[in-house]
Amino acid sequence: MKINKKYEVPLTLFLMVSIMTSVITFASIAMHHGISQGFITKWIQMWGMAFSMAYPLVLVIMSPIKRFVAQLVKNE
Repeated sequence: MKINKKYEVPLTLFLMVSIMTSVITFASIAMHHGISQGFITKWIQMWGMAFSMAYPLVLVIMSPIKRFVAQLVKNE
């Protein structure tokens, strides 16, 4: 199944944010609380909170960041 090209950026960001927030919340909870009973439930709750903040944020800041980086990069 192929998706429309206009969804490429939002989908890419969705996947990146999903993976990053899941790894970071997993590691953070494991380091601070250990892997014990209720770990998965706590991890999923924390991942949901992290994702619900990170995805909208990255959608908002992506364009300004791209413009900023474009000013830093030399045209060859």
